[in-house]
Amino acid sequence: MRDAKDAKRIGKHDRFRRTEETVDARPVFFIASEGKNTEPDYFENVLAGLYRNIRIVSLKEKNKKGAVRGNDPKKLKQRIQEKLRGPLKKSIAYEAWVVLDRDEKTWTIEQLNEVAMWIKAENSKENSAFHGMALSNPCFEFWLLLHFEEGKGALDNDKCISRLKNRIPSYDKKLDASSVIKLFTEEAIKGAIKRSKAKNKSLCLNEDWPREPGHTTVHILVQRILNAAGKIPR
Repeated sequence: MRDAKDAKRIGKHDRFRRTEETVDARPVFFIASEGKNTEPDYFENVLAGLYRNIRIVSLKEKNKKGAVRGNDPKKLKQRIQEKLRGPLKKSIAYEAWVVLDRDEKTWTIEQLNEVAMWIKAENSKENSAFHGMALSNPCFEFWLLLHFEEGKGALDNDKCISRLKNRIPSYDKKLDASSVIKLFTEEAIKGAIKRSKAKNKSLCLNEDWPREPGHTTVHILVQRILNAAGKIPR
């Protein structure tokens, strides 16, 4: 979880995968998330709203026959695989991410490790797009809380949501109201990245995802989005 380790691991993939050596429109982040509303709202409405020179595409469940259904870790991985197997526009630059919570009542360590190992394998391939896994322990609301405070003591779902509601009284697993979205300013986002990095200094160096509550790796994904936005003219 150290910055140096992240840099070494990510360095090989510091550029987006391109299907052709030509400059095209906005780079794309494909994101398969466990949450059906909050995470897509955050990435598509907040981040893509602030940085319009990139695209963020949430890979959601589809009703049509044969589509990958469910939001468990393996199904999210399969949703990414399904998307990348399909036809992509020529010369699109893209990354692929799985966004999860560490819900001990739902997902096992083995399930989460399976996704982490798959991502390592994909990133070891010479021509692969960068793949990532962003996990919040205990829940995505912890990441949202870091936009406003340090998040000390918010170590379970109920506390995270309760504390977040102190900041956003109308919060109800959605971030689609314009009044709510406006709270997530660029300054707040950069503050959350800084707070998350500071917390992760205490983690075990060999962890692919945070085992202890009160940590998240969503900042790695969000930092890459900001970095991509900074390289493309607005």
